[in-house]
Amino acid sequence: MKKYAILALAALMVVAFAIPASALENEFGGYWDARFQTQKYYDGLDRNDPGGVDDTQQNVESRTRLYYTAKINDNLKLVNKFEMDATWGDGASYGDVGADGINIEVKNTYADFNVGPTNWTVGTQGYSLFNDYYISNDASGVIARWKVLDNLVLAAAWLKAFEAAAGDSGNRENEDIDSYTLSAGIWFSENISIKPSLNWIHSSYVWAPVAAANGFTLPAGVDGEDLDIYTYGADFNMAYDAWGLWATAVGQTGTFNTTGRDVDFGGYLLALGGNVMLGGFDLYAEGAYASGNDSDPAVSGDYDAFYNPNGSHVWSELLSDGSLWGKNPSPSGTYDVVTNLWYVGGGVKFSPMEKLTINPSVWYARLAEDNVLNDDELGTEVDLVVSYQLVEGLNLQLIGAYLFAGDALVPSAAAALGQDNEEDAYEYGVKLSLSF
Repeated sequence: MKKYAILALAALMVVAFAIPASALENEFGGYWDARFQTQKYYDGLDRNDPGGVDDTQQNVESRTRLYYTAKINDNLKLVNKFEMDATWGDGASYGDVGADGINIEVKNTYADFNVGPTNWTVGTQGYSLFNDYYISNDASGVIARWKVLDNLVLAAAWLKAFEAAAGDSGNRENEDIDSYTLSAGIWFSENISIKPSLNWIHSSYVWAPVAAANGFTLPAGVDGEDLDIYTYGADFNMAYDAWGLWATAVGQTGTFNTTGRDVDFGGYLLALGGNVMLGGFDLYAEGAYASGNDSDPAVSGDYDAFYNPNGSHVWSELLSDGSLWGKNPSPSGTYDVVTNLWYVGGGVKFSPMEKLTINPSVWYARLAEDNVLNDDELGTEVDLVVSYQLVEGLNLQLIGAYLFAGDALVPSAAAALGQDNEEDAYEYGVKLSLSF
């Protein structure tokens, strides 16, 4: 009897698993690249200069992303994205001899479902706000979208920026940092749209180390209460076959009550870009201005810099972390995080033959407010990216960038020592990539 009972139980388990599996749709995808790269003088200094570091890098790095979506029915699916990074020969990853590294990261995992006219995504997912200038990252939270009309979509989002844990200040029940967003997508036609948004970052109590870890520039060691930052603005987009135009305008207000001095927020960002097709040539240009602090907020009480919590808007290869993004970041800053900065530039894309694309570009950047040495010029960057499809699905890129560096391209430690820039920065490399 026991034997038959076990067989019956096994049969029931087979049936139980087989029924949902028959209706389940499995969707797979992914991305892979390998970057053979050389970079030098990213901080504008030689390693022997005062305040300089050895930021020269010549290595091979790779990234793999695997996507799996379990589509349970037309109204419910589970989306998962996993990531594996390695530096070849590095024992800290699977890139060393013998491999077998434990380097699998969870990038996204969230439920995507429809309830009536609304779509919900709940879990760890991608967030983007104000054309990636303000938020462009993965985080845990909830997004709800409601298609009110064919040309109107409303959205609301909650993002958990920080969850207080044991061992913080002892006031951890109030230390959470939350981000709330309301957005609307309005289409005037299939080619013209505007997206106004309002974001609120709030915390009842912020412990200074927590603030530093979340990018808040505050007086060292000073805690604070009632953090409220309101960021408002809109993205405008106009896209046609022969030309396009986009703009982003963002303003900020809010307060933070520190134990030393109350801080008022008042940063802003303006950005404009576009492209035009002339024959087989795609000419493009863009620029942006993000405010900076003209005085120490700890003294003045005014935080006039554009507060950028998680933005990453890539505009060039070297200064803003482009195709060879795996470099050691410059101690003077990675300028895809646009704040206290203005830049302008552009280039042209063209295909002289099938499967080949050439993209030269030129960029110029300065700080919005001088550094401690009263310098503001970051420099002029010249980029060249040549792309070729080796075989169907596999792309090869040759990448080169040279920065005629200005005096402001130095780490803050070097600037404090009175060290101006001395070295131009450059990078070159080869990138193989595929997606499926």
